[in-house]
Amino acid sequence: MNSIDNEDKNIIETGYTNVTALISNKYETCDASRSIDGKILLDASSNNTVLCQRCSVAIDQGQPWLQLDLYEVTAVAYIRVYGRDKGSQFDNVVLAIHNGETNNLQSNGLQVSITNALVGSNVVIPGNISVLGLDQQLNPPRLARYINITTISRTQEYMTLCEVKLFETDCANGTYGDKCAGNCKHCKGGFAQCDNIYGTCNMGCETGYVGLLCLHSCNTSSYGENCTERCGNCLNSSRCDLKNGSCPMGCSPGYRGVYCKQSCNTSSYGENCTKRCWNCLNGSRCDLKNGRCPGGCSPGYHGVYCNQTCTAGKYGLGCQNSCSENCRNNDTCNFINGVCSNGCVAGFDFSTDNTCRQACTTGEYGLGCQNSCSENCRNNETCNFINGVCANGCVAGFDFSTDDTCRLACADGYYGQGCSIHCGYCSSGAICDKVSGDCPSGGCEPGYNGLKCDQACATGKYGLRCQNSCSENCRNNETCNFINGVCANGCVAGFDFSTDDTCRLACADGNYGEGCSTHCGNCSSGALCDKVSGNCPSGGCKPGYKGLKCDQDCENGWFGENCNMTCGFCKNGAVCDKVSGNCTNGCDKGHTGQRCKSVNYIPTERHDHNVNDGQ
Repeated sequence: MNSIDNEDKNIIETGYTNVTALISNKYETCDASRSIDGKILLDASSNNTVLCQRCSVAIDQGQPWLQLDLYEVTAVAYIRVYGRDKGSQFDNVVLAIHNGETNNLQSNGLQVSITNALVGSNVVIPGNISVLGLDQQLNPPRLARYINITTISRTQEYMTLCEVKLFETDCANGTYGDKCAGNCKHCKGGFAQCDNIYGTCNMGCETGYVGLLCLHSCNTSSYGENCTERCGNCLNSSRCDLKNGSCPMGCSPGYRGVYCKQSCNTSSYGENCTKRCWNCLNGSRCDLKNGRCPGGCSPGYHGVYCNQTCTAGKYGLGCQNSCSENCRNNDTCNFINGVCSNGCVAGFDFSTDNTCRQACTTGEYGLGCQNSCSENCRNNETCNFINGVCANGCVAGFDFSTDDTCRLACADGYYGQGCSIHCGYCSSGAICDKVSGDCPSGGCEPGYNGLKCDQACATGKYGLRCQNSCSENCRNNETCNFINGVCANGCVAGFDFSTDDTCRLACADGNYGEGCSTHCGNCSSGALCDKVSGNCPSGGCKPGYKGLKCDQDCENGWFGENCNMTCGFCKNGAVCDKVSGNCTNGCDKGHTGQRCKSVNYIPTERHDHNVNDGQ
């Protein structure tokens, strides 16, 4: 323990803690702080002014008191209290030291009362009167936060305290607490890391120990820093080493390694894991002592030690399953999993069920179910899972008679159910759709229409896509050929069948009538006759001709356009030229001019002929 003369340990004067002082009531200016200001009254006869500069004076008609608060619990080793005089001032004063409790023992005379909540005891230490007033050593030191000084007598009004000095000390290494009665145990870093007040370990516990004071070792199942590591399987559940977790007595059966945390692998058991396990279910561990499989055998094995395989034709858990009859080449299945090692017979799917119990999924067939059913089975039926046959035939466009799996389309030129229908007239010899019979986008041959090009053009229509209308000039109002528009029996009058058998081409100029075989008459001014009737237009006929067709010569005695002019007096009654009206052989007597219409007057003769204006 340190000497009390070491002022570095004076709690108040070194400022080690924030000590504060309170009194019941102060006398004049003698307040509580004077008791801890480090100034001691040297002359007891000093007046009150000097007194209050050095000492605190508590006044209370009942029981004056002074309390020092050390701010925190401290190990107090020595107390000195200085009074005003050297006499009996402290005869009726109690000094109480405690850590926050107020339960203090009191008795006659000068005493020190200490209450320590950490150990729960009340201790009275006899006081010593000295020239200093109170000079009390606490050995061993005590834990305290509050120092209470009060009078015992309730008739004493004044209590003068000129200075209070408190000295602390540290417990010896390895001890702590009130009276240094606590023993540090397992602090990491040794005793130097043990708090001398509370006994807590500043750096925590050494390996293998836990608790606030590091007093508790790890339980039998843990070790290491803060006991966070789990012990292995030590022999007979003995404790593992607290620091490194090793098992000093060795491992329990079935475990190995320094820490006995490694169990035997699934293939071994017994002492030092030297014996071989057989075929326990799900790869589970056999009994570590006797090698038996407590959960039963893996599929394909039986017997106490699961070391016997299933008999031929059996397989699986407990050898209770029979092999499938669908293994290829009548092979037997694998005794463990029932797999047909060489695959399945046709119609069973090895890829999805290698035990060959699962038939091909819908839409597949054949060896290994590698073939897909045709999509052309009738009524969306699936094919036979063994041979792929469509039992009820094929959809339209596929020929069941030549391929019962319905993969072969109709021969070119045929379509429909059973491929029994001929294609229509597709353009340029294109092949129709073998299901619907529809022709491709090129359309139909002339004379046909519809998606299948199997419909002839409607009456009066013909040609490509039946877009052409028959001529109205077919003879006898007949309709034209629906393919090429030809009028089979020729054209009506005015149209030339020989040059256009669709009867759209009118007769060549100058011809008319049936077959355009008749030449036009002598229409006036070279006008063309009507190609149907042969009639000349309203201009009439050339001179010398008459009739609607201008194909009639003028009658004798008439000439000119439309024969509307009469001849003159041609000689000997000859007929005048029917075109010009001229009398080619001259005139009768008495007439002159080319047309013999001018009168050569002879009074003795008289003619009854009318004289026209023409000469």
